Amino acid sequence: MFSVVAQSQRRPVQAASFLPNELTRPPPTTRAFLQRRAPPASTVDVENQRPPFERPSNSPSSPSESPGASRTQTPNPQIQLPPNTLLSAPIYHRRTIASSSRSQPPVPAQNPPSVLGRRRRRSETEHIEDDDGREGAQNSQHLLNQAPRNPAPRPTHLSRPPNPGDSINPTAGPLASASPSSASTAFTRGVRDPQQEPPRKRYKLIGTMITESDDAFSQNGSSRPVCANGSTVAGSSTSRMASNSASNGTHKSVSNGSMVKNGKAPVSPYFGHNREEVTRILIQTLSDMGYHEAATIVSEDSGYSLENPDVAAFRNAVSTGRWEEAEALLFGAMTADEAPEFVSSGIVLVPGANTQSMRFWLRQQKFLELLEQRDTGMALHVLRSELTPLCPDKNRLHFLSSLVMCGQPEDVRASASWDGADGTSRENLLSLLSTCISPSVMLPQHRLASLLHQAKSGQVARCLYHTDASPPSLYSDHMCNKCDFPLEAVEILDKHDGEVWQLKFSHDGKHLATCGSDKQVIIWEIPSFTPLHYLTDHDDGVANVDWSPDDTKLVTCCQDRHARLWDTGSLLKKLERQGEPISACSWLPDGQSFIISSLDLHNSIAQYNLSGQKLGDWGKKHRVEDLVISPDEQWLVAMTDRQTIHVYDLATKQEAHTLEFSSRAYSISMSQDARYLLVNTKGGDVSLYDTASWEVIQAYKATPGGDFIIRCGFGGANESFIFCGGDNGEVLIFHKTTGVSVASMRCHQPRCNSAAWNPADPKMFATCGDDNKIKIWSTKQHMDDLMRNMPSHSSRASNGWGDGEGEI
Repeated sequence: MFSVVAQSQRRPVQAASFLPNELTRPPPTTRAFLQRRAPPASTVDVENQRPPFERPSNSPSSPSESPGASRTQTPNPQIQLPPNTLLSAPIYHRRTIASSSRSQPPVPAQNPPSVLGRRRRRSETEHIEDDDGREGAQNSQHLLNQAPRNPAPRPTHLSRPPNPGDSINPTAGPLASASPSSASTAFTRGVRDPQQEPPRKRYKLIGTMITESDDAFSQNGSSRPVCANGSTVAGSSTSRMASNSASNGTHKSVSNGSMVKNGKAPVSPYFGHNREEVTRILIQTLSDMGYHEAATIVSEDSGYSLENPDVAAFRNAVSTGRWEEAEALLFGAMTADEAPEFVSSGIVLVPGANTQSMRFWLRQQKFLELLEQRDTGMALHVLRSELTPLCPDKNRLHFLSSLVMCGQPEDVRASASWDGADGTSRENLLSLLSTCISPSVMLPQHRLASLLHQAKSGQVARCLYHTDASPPSLYSDHMCNKCDFPLEAVEILDKHDGEVWQLKFSHDGKHLATCGSDKQVIIWEIPSFTPLHYLTDHDDGVANVDWSPDDTKLVTCCQDRHARLWDTGSLLKKLERQGEPISACSWLPDGQSFIISSLDLHNSIAQYNLSGQKLGDWGKKHRVEDLVISPDEQWLVAMTDRQTIHVYDLATKQEAHTLEFSSRAYSISMSQDARYLLVNTKGGDVSLYDTASWEVIQAYKATPGGDFIIRCGFGGANESFIFCGGDNGEVLIFHKTTGVSVASMRCHQPRCNSAAWNPADPKMFATCGDDNKIKIWSTKQHMDDLMRNMPSHSSRASNGWGDGEGEI
């Protein structure tokens, strides 16, 4: 057998160049493969007329013959292999061979050896194949001479023969700094030319070479440590594995309920955020958006799972209506205090979670679905034997019992305010259940969307002059320009003959209604601010007005003790006379009825339909000065003259809360999302209440008032501002979230009675006062833009306020 390392000249052996036969012999399959593809024995260099391994006449036979010979020589490109040779076979090391000082017999000079550890670049047509059909480049420390290029067949897996003039420097490359003892076992990965075709799969080498299947950290997508030139750091497999572990970190166990594959996950934070939390939220988001394959790839590449198997099974059971399985999984849940630090399975509940309530929610959904399926017998069984033991609220049980009498599935859904099994009820149930399950094992529904909404809301909250109603972009930070804030009095309306007490924009922002002591209501067109209607059929001053939800009707509250319903400039109904003046009115969201309040102790709150018929009253002995209905139809809030505000349940007419103040309340206002109630008092205290808890969450300081009503309200883009009139003629504007004073403008004399923000135009609001005037606040540039884009006169009557009598 030939020497495994062809030498061009004899030199002292520094590393083991000759190996025992049992080590140099390739596996049987590879050896047989190479023997089958060996070149013919008669191959002779035709050009030089000498056998392929005959030493050229000018080649020295030993180092002593040519002491100054260079180690870099030009190889002969026409070298052929003798028959049945195994020179072309790569060497498969199974262990490290120590250095040997034993003298070796002379070896015929051959072409210079390949640089150790250097992988050659294949040509576009060259490929490597083993017996199993796998392709890949061979990278062995002991690759031998390069194969010749001639028409004779040759093994295609041999290294490319060097071209004439190529220099081979054994001291160059990644192994240059390796010690002689480690050079025999050190391997590197070659650097692929980016202009070449992508590399094919590697030939799996045996020995110290680490392959994709050998690397314990490669399955989750981590990369091996690389040098500055992109090649892998040379060294033993142990050192490489240690380096990988140090660079990426290991995750010894599962935390926060995720399943970490291969026991490894990066521990470095993602810009200060927990990497696991970010990854799991990303996986959930990709799944929510329909990118399921991408979510799977992220999960496999990162090693994190969205949920552990038990949580996934619980979610699937609820989504598919397998209620017994869902309860069984919930029965084995543990609380966060009982759970270990690392949890790989099981359901973990938040501290204080009530499993009995969770089981009731599951069984209630089961009961409703059985009613929807018309399985009344089973539904009654669930109600009696499963729901009743869990529910201490008898009213709730009575309500569920009443649903059994529903004749059709549509009646069940309507009576229970439930959209059925095919709707979003199961998803809503999962969202409700997730509030009791630790987010470390079960993320809340659509978590990233919630975080993005909070981020946008935070940007809006920090915008001091917020005038852009469109949602902020995620691409850049949001900040509005102060120049766009409505601080200029662009119009002054003076058609009233007395004090102006109240004004309100229509919901579509196209009209403005104003009223006061001159016994009339004027409807103004916007943005031309031309009077469209004069509603004059009043016998005294008009204290308040309110638009219907569709802006086609208007209710006026007059001090002549009558409320009136108007349509397109004409009077529809004049309601019955009350014992005291009418103080306020508010429409129900369906637009089919409205509620008025008065100072009459015996009929302070009453409800009427569009025909003027009384539908009922609250039977309370209060003198009500102001009234609002929450847009979600849950609350009716009434302000009395006794420093008290009463909050009623609109459906049951029962009093739910009572708010008391140290001074008389002037006015109340409800936000469009029904989350906040604003109260203005005589002492100048303006308080913002959270309607969920009925506690004050923000306070503003306005100008103390006298004995006259001064109104306040919400306004601006996303109702970001609080405004309030004043006894000194000023209007004050505060930022709702921060409480910062944004603007203070003197607008009327002697007092500013009210203000209103255009709900359709964040850059416009109006004020009114005792000087008989209405002022429109905006910017000149904005008003010019509105006038240029103003529709024709015929289109201004789209909501019915441009065709009736009284049009000017």
